Amino acid sequence: MALPHDATFYNDTRYVPIVFDAVPDGVQANLLRVRQGLQPRPDELLARYEVFARLCADRAQRAAYQSLIVDARVVTPERYLKLWREAVAQAITPTQLHDEHGLSVIACLEAPAMAVRGATCSWTSTPWPTFDELREEFAAQLLGEEESEEESVEAGGETSAQARQARRARQVRLELDLRLDRAASAMFYATSMFSRALGYDSDQWQARLELRGAVLRPQPASLFDADSDVEKGTQRGAKRPAATSTLRTQPTCQEGHHVHPH
Repeated sequence: MALPHDATFYNDTRYVPIVFDAVPDGVQANLLRVRQGLQPRPDELLARYEVFARLCADRAQRAAYQSLIVDARVVTPERYLKLWREAVAQAITPTQLHDEHGLSVIACLEAPAMAVRGATCSWTSTPWPTFDELREEFAAQLLGEEESEEESVEAGGETSAQARQARRARQVRLELDLRLDRAASAMFYATSMFSRALGYDSDQWQARLELRGAVLRPQPASLFDADSDVEKGTQRGAKRPAATSTLRTQPTCQEGHHVHPH
């Protein structure tokens, strides 16, 4: 899935790559991750070279050792990356992803409300001078920061210790569907604001992507169908066979994990 050019400071196309993994009940859509322990934090909107860096660091290597196969077939790492180059070149928008495949990518932002109040961004290109303006623009997507009962308690004309503690613990939570205007930018710049206010390595804040919708579906038609452009090739602009369009119109490919017994 491709994002608008102005989603980040870099003014280039950023991607959210999606894979389709074979499971017993069909095919499950997942965000492209690297192996456990190597996943960057927070989630990132990836440049093209970063997509392929992730692939080369993990899934292409597994293809080389046949622990990852595509459409029940062994493929070389070179072939596997070629499929991804073709798919990235035809990446679709968040709206197309939802309308054509029933999937949505949601940016989930969470941090202590008091700590990020007035937080500023390291990037001078930000559309929001502080996190307060960003939060105001996306108020409809605000899930947290309600006033608790403890906060309304007054003792002797002063806020009680319980209320002060509740304020410190209160979280601000935003869930932004990337179909929304400037939602991808909000994730990019909010990540910078949270990092600047709390520290990049702090576990007090989160900025992650979630894939929601029809993530599990029946097994689709083969990528290597006899009529598929993957096998035969098509001229640029030619209509692709309907049997393979779901897998070929976004930066994804349907894959199956195949583990040999030891």
